Amino acid sequence: MSGSKVNDDEKHRGREPTPGGRPKDKSSTRDPLRSLERRVSRMEVKISEDVTAIEDLGANFAQEESDFQGMNARLSSLEINHDGMREELVALITNTISETVSTAIAVVKEHVQGELVGVKEEIADLKSEVTLVKRAMASGPATVQSVPRADIPRPKSFGGSRNARELENFLWSLEQYFKASGIQEDEVKIHTAPLYLVDVAMVWWRRREADVERGTCVMVTWEDFKREIKRQFYPENVEFEARSKLRRLTQRGGVPEYVKEFSELLLEIPDITDKEAMHGFLDGLQPWAKMEMQRRGVQDLATAMATAESFVEYKRQESSGKEKSSKPNKGGEQQKPFKEGSHTQQHQGGSSKGGKYEPKPMTCFLCDGPHRVRDCPRKARLAAMEAQDEEPKAAEAKIGSIRKLGAAKTDVKESKRGRCYVLAQFMQGESKALMDTGATDNFLRIEEANRLGIAYEKGQGRLKTINSESIPIHGVAHNVPMKLGEWEGLIDFSVVTMDSSLMIDKMIREGIA
Repeated sequence: MSGSKVNDDEKHRGREPTPGGRPKDKSSTRDPLRSLERRVSRMEVKISEDVTAIEDLGANFAQEESDFQGMNARLSSLEINHDGMREELVALITNTISETVSTAIAVVKEHVQGELVGVKEEIADLKSEVTLVKRAMASGPATVQSVPRADIPRPKSFGGSRNARELENFLWSLEQYFKASGIQEDEVKIHTAPLYLVDVAMVWWRRREADVERGTCVMVTWEDFKREIKRQFYPENVEFEARSKLRRLTQRGGVPEYVKEFSELLLEIPDITDKEAMHGFLDGLQPWAKMEMQRRGVQDLATAMATAESFVEYKRQESSGKEKSSKPNKGGEQQKPFKEGSHTQQHQGGSSKGGKYEPKPMTCFLCDGPHRVRDCPRKARLAAMEAQDEEPKAAEAKIGSIRKLGAAKTDVKESKRGRCYVLAQFMQGESKALMDTGATDNFLRIEEANRLGIAYEKGQGRLKTINSESIPIHGVAHNVPMKLGEWEGLIDFSVVTMDSSLMIDKMIREGIA
């Protein structure tokens, strides 16, 4: 290239440039060479990069090939180990099965041998009994005396009253009857118990028996029967009311009456602890009885009740030597003997000159009880009787004065007759009842029903009073035990919203009269 360049220079040396001609550009001849050189250099770089990549690919392929060979080796070793483990597992399972089967066979063999021994003994006993029977038949007929069977009293019937104590006593008497009669099957108990249900309870059982036949009610065991009958007739708040009464219970009369009332309340609280019951029993006693209990060191409830009931007998023995002979007094009547459980013993020390002075015990002139007149339970009845008799007496006095005057021309206003209230006693407490001759049903205020814990069912009906709109009733309480004076029975109430607590209809009033 340099030689050609020199030759061109020599050819043009000494010549004049032709006019109008353009000088040649040297760079135009050099650019293709440079571009060619650049392309060649780029191709060399690319080729070198491709060679390097090919070399790397070959190295990676060699590495992959070595890894694949290693994986083949590991797979071969795993197959060998798997075959060994499978053989060990099969051997272990075979040994375990053989040992289990051997043990089971040994147990069955031992059981069968024991059963065979028992069967042989029974066969020997039967042979001896057959021998005895043959001898007895050979010797002649024998007389067998029948053992008289005890006369087991039957339990009382249950009418369906919502009284927890009555229901518990009924179930307990049934269980005692079954135990004495030798009845142990639940099916026989369930078929026998309904024979002692009457009135509302019988109607309930007929409905439940129909439910059992339809499959809507399950009653298989004796516990199922007790659960169903308690769900229907057992009041829900019995335990709460019993705990409230037990907390307020105190000895107001004799010790035996207090022990009896405490025991009845205790039966309605099944989950009470012995310590709690012992504390409640001692807390309700009078101070002298409590001090005597502490002096004797009584620790359990059963001993405390027995000791408390013996206090009356102990007092009687002390006063037996000091009692005066029962001579007739001036009125021809004999002195009243000492009454058990009362605190109305007469003062036997004479006057204060001869011996100690003993204060006269507290006595109520209404019922002769050991309490004040203001605490007497009969005071409310006396007040009701006085309020009832007060108005007629005033009217009679006015009529008598008019008859005497004769000339008086003033108009006599008819006296207003007051409402007749009586004291109604329930199992959960007491309440005042209005005796209304115009009422067609027995009504109970809903607040009073909730206070007394009287359960009632939702019912359809309405109450219409004078000068008021008709309102729906809240429900109906069936067979509620109630006591009015000497009368006692079961009454159905309509639970409503009204002013009075209770309203008794004409039929109940005439029955009481």
